[in-house]
Amino acid sequence: MFGLSRAVRKSLRSRVLAYVIAISVVVGVASTFFFHRAVVIWNRRLYSRANREVAEEFPKLATTLDHRRWSFFKGLRDKVLGDFIFGRKPLEEAVEEFYRGIEGYLKLPTEVRRLVVLDDEGRFLRAFRRVRFPEERRFGIWLMPEGRAFSEPDQVELSWIKKVQELRWEGDSHMAFLEHRPCPEGYERVVVQRFTCSPIWKVPRPYDTLYVVVAERLDKVVEEALRGKLRSAQGVLLVDPSGTVLYHRNPAWLHQNVRKFLPRFPLGDHIPEGDFYLGLRDGGRYLMRLARWEGGTVLGVYTDYRMEEIAFLRKTLGMHIAIFLAVFGVGLVALGLGLSRTLRTVSKLTEEVRAVAEGKLEGTVPVEGEDEVAVLAGEFNRMAGRLRETLERLARERAERQRHEEVARFKGRLMAQVAHDLRRVLGVIRTPAQRLEVEEVDERRRRTLRRILAGTRLIEGMAEDMEMTAQVEEGKVEVRAEGFTLGEFWRDVEPFVSAVAERASPYGVSVRMEPVRDDVPISGDREKLTRVLVNLVSNGVQAVRSGGKGGEVVVRAWEEGDAVKIEVRDEGPGVPEEELPRIFDPFFKGRYGSGIGLGLSIVKGFVEAHGGKIEVESKPGGGSTFRIVLPKGGPDAQGARG
Repeated sequence: MFGLSRAVRKSLRSRVLAYVIAISVVVGVASTFFFHRAVVIWNRRLYSRANREVAEEFPKLATTLDHRRWSFFKGLRDKVLGDFIFGRKPLEEAVEEFYRGIEGYLKLPTEVRRLVVLDDEGRFLRAFRRVRFPEERRFGIWLMPEGRAFSEPDQVELSWIKKVQELRWEGDSHMAFLEHRPCPEGYERVVVQRFTCSPIWKVPRPYDTLYVVVAERLDKVVEEALRGKLRSAQGVLLVDPSGTVLYHRNPAWLHQNVRKFLPRFPLGDHIPEGDFYLGLRDGGRYLMRLARWEGGTVLGVYTDYRMEEIAFLRKTLGMHIAIFLAVFGVGLVALGLGLSRTLRTVSKLTEEVRAVAEGKLEGTVPVEGEDEVAVLAGEFNRMAGRLRETLERLARERAERQRHEEVARFKGRLMAQVAHDLRRVLGVIRTPAQRLEVEEVDERRRRTLRRILAGTRLIEGMAEDMEMTAQVEEGKVEVRAEGFTLGEFWRDVEPFVSAVAERASPYGVSVRMEPVRDDVPISGDREKLTRVLVNLVSNGVQAVRSGGKGGEVVVRAWEEGDAVKIEVRDEGPGVPEEELPRIFDPFFKGRYGSGIGLGLSIVKGFVEAHGGKIEVESKPGGGSTFRIVLPKGGPDAQGARG
């Protein structure tokens, strides 16, 4: 019942939680608009402060960059501006650290004649020159399949080179050997290669050392370097002093002049006069060019908000508030209706649960709808029905068990009475027969008297078995427990087992007792346990004799955990499968059994009186194994059938 109450509370909480989540979503949507407005205002203040800082440090940055000799590196060094605006280092320290890292990696010598940019597949992107060459060689420097610059060499003789590729120049079949070097930290797929080429460009010396930077698009390299440095940046744009776009994500922007189609967009009063600034409209996003240098390149930074979206939000904010209030009102009404119906079902369900707790299982809960509470009500009705069926079945089983117990008690009393009467009659017969056997002189009559006495002893054994069976059936088995070891018990049983083996020997049946550990403790009734083991050995001998082929009966015992196991295994014909469930029933005689069928019933009763159990494994033609499992502790001084 407590589990059912928890299920009701859980279902109700889930229902209420669903309504609360729906209302929270509506409130969250409305709150997003107000938060977005605050972000826009914050961004405006951020860029105003950035412009002021750029204006203050711009002259020093421009002077430093003008001292550098290669315009290609100026383009890369422009990133220092972003490092300074949003970084933590002083401008001079950031610039010097950047130069030391680049120059230390490339180790550029004075004899460099060319600096070329390729993509990661070897396609030509851009070349920066120090020596003027014919105009027809300015673009399309390499003519290779699919525009590639490299191909695999036919033969390589310089084995010390790490990786060798073939470079074919236009109009010349000269091969150049390239040595790959590792990428500088912080760049993606950038490889610096050094190679020598023929004097096709009419340079002073026969061979020059050249460097090639193979990378992805340069704008991607710059973006990777700026990642994490510009907190509000969405992308970068590189243009030359004339306004021509050098690199951009969108290929349509390449080689376009931004002056021709972009309006001027003033960025504030802190920018020095003489610089030009553009408002770049790219899919609704505005781009701010923060600085440029005379003779150098320009770095642009995207803002992270859309002006059109802000205007749209201003116009529709009132409408969104009205929609929010309407949805909120409808949600409250729906919440009230849903909770009302749910609480009615929960109230009825609570009443029925209380009735079930009092033992009244006739009522049911009406099921309305298909929600969680309705499902719970249906499950409760099915549970109550199953509970009624279970109680009725238990009542029938209890009545049947009581009837069997009464029959067992009656059988026990009957067998006890029959055994008593048999003993009294046998006493009347045995006493005169014993006296006549002593006095009789005629040998033939004496043999007759001995047969009479043997018959009385046999009937007395049956009567004793009946008395013990009566004790088992009535649960009155008396166990006189004492402590002893498995070795002592084995020595007590050995004479009885030897006697059984001696009687079985003429029939080709042997009995073997395997050695046991002497220190395994047992607590129990020695006499009853001895009778149990001897009975099982006798049954095993009888089973082997009934097979007619002879065989062996093996007796063994061992300690296993907190139990002592005693096993009797025979090589007889086995017990048919249909007889196994009844093998321990009183008066049951199997196909190969003898006597009146009380032996195994008594064995089972004695073993259970010691707190143990008996198991049997058998299959036709494979013999039988009876296994007794006794607790090492055993019962106390007195025990009853368990």
